[in-house]
Amino acid sequence: VHTVLKSKRGGDKIMYEYDKTKTLSNSTRRQLVNMLVANMIEVHGGTGYLAWRLKTVQRNTFIGEKGRPVLPETSSGPLSEREPFSTTEQLTGDECREEISVMKHSSDENVVKGKMKATFQYRQSMVRNPEKSRDVLGLFPRFLDTPGLTGTSIPLFLEKFGAAQPFLLCVGENRKSIQRYFVIVDMKAIPCKAQTSVGAFDELFKAHFALGTSYSESLSSFYIFIQTAIYNTDAGTSEERPRVREMRARFLCGKN
Repeated sequence: VHTVLKSKRGGDKIMYEYDKTKTLSNSTRRQLVNMLVANMIEVHGGTGYLAWRLKTVQRNTFIGEKGRPVLPETSSGPLSEREPFSTTEQLTGDECREEISVMKHSSDENVVKGKMKATFQYRQSMVRNPEKSRDVLGLFPRFLDTPGLTGTSIPLFLEKFGAAQPFLLCVGENRKSIQRYFVIVDMKAIPCKAQTSVGAFDELFKAHFALGTSYSESLSSFYIFIQTAIYNTDAGTSEERPRVREMRARFLCGKN
C-alpha cells in the first residue's frame, strides 16, 4: 500500500493525514480505495471476474464521492429510513405506478402534492438504493417545476459544477436584489417556493432528506447543528463533534 501511495498523485496527502491523525476521513478512505483498485487493474489486467469486481468497487466508491454513496445503515440524518409524516395511505405495486404516471402529466399543484405524499415510501426505497437514487428526478419530474416540493434550465451555469451535494442558487441583479432561489441537485434546478434566503435554505436542507443525499463533507458539522438544534431531528443519534454538541447546548439553553 505504501509503495502504491508513493507512486500515485495525491498519495502523499493520504499518508500525511494518516501519520498525523492515525485514521482517515471517509473521503480520504474512498480516494485510497480508488488508488488501490486502479493499481490492481493496471497490474493484473482488465479482463475476467477479478477485473469486473474491482471496477464495480471503484464505480461504487466513485458514486459515493458524487454525493450518492452506497447507503450505510444509519439511524440519523438525511440517509436514514423514515416513516411518512402524513397519515396518507401509502401506495404500492401497480396502483403506485399508475399514480406516478398520472402525476408526471399533471399540472395541478394540489394533485401533485397529494400523490407525492401517497408515494413517499416508494420514493424512500428509491433514494436508499444506490442503483435507483439517480432516477428519482426522472421518475418524479414535478420536483423540477413545482415550487415547494423539495425545470427551469440553467445549463451554462450548472456545467461548471457537475454532480454534487445540493446547494442553493440565488438569481438576481446583485446580492441585495435576489428575485428567485433554486436548489441545485445533480445538474438540475428545483425552484424554491420561498422568496427569502431563510425560506430557501429551509427547502435546501429538506432536499437532502427528500432525495436521500448526504451532507457535503466540508459543511457536515454545520448541517448537523442545524438538523439537531433547529429542526430537533435525530438529536440523540447523530454523530456530533464535541464543538457542535457544545454549540447546540448553548443555543438550546439560550432559547430557554
